[in-house]
Amino acid sequence: MSLESNSVSRDKSPLRPKANDETKKDLLSELIRERGIIKGRLTRFANYLDNISVGQLSSQKRIEMKMRIQSANAMHVEFNDLQTKIEKIVRDTDLDAQLTQRDLFEDSYYSVVSQAEYILSTSDITNSSKITVCHTINDKRNAPIFEYALAPATAAAGAPPPAHLAPPVVALPIQKTC
Repeated sequence: MSLESNSVSRDKSPLRPKANDETKKDLLSELIRERGIIKGRLTRFANYLDNISVGQLSSQKRIEMKMRIQSANAMHVEFNDLQTKIEKIVRDTDLDAQLTQRDLFEDSYYSVVSQAEYILSTSDITNSSKITVCHTINDKRNAPIFEYALAPATAAAGAPPPAHLAPPVVALPIQKTC
């Protein structure tokens, strides 16, 4: 009898390899935990975008935005790898729930990245249409007259300067100093 009791205690030994189902369960838990970390990173990027003003990015912020978009692209690849592993492990009855997780993440990912790209592209337009002010001197009165020139992208489109920046029409001879 002592041999039987020893064999029973060996079956419960921590050194005994785990059953295949237990190993899959542990691996699945770890993959789901890693997937949650990636989803959290995407959420932090979305929160960052919520605090950005459209069209008002400094050069440094534009570079930062481009880097964050690259990071989000890497997140998508990482998520896809993890999610594929999860889908291979789960039972068929749980597969639909995992496919829904994939759809939800991809919807969020594309929404966040498109929002970031939009912010970046409107910043490009805003930065390329800045107004240049040139100070000129009126010959007869020595009074400054300001001329406004739009950047080439806007001027080529034939758009006049904004009404509040439009110069007054003055028919006096002027001498440019810039």
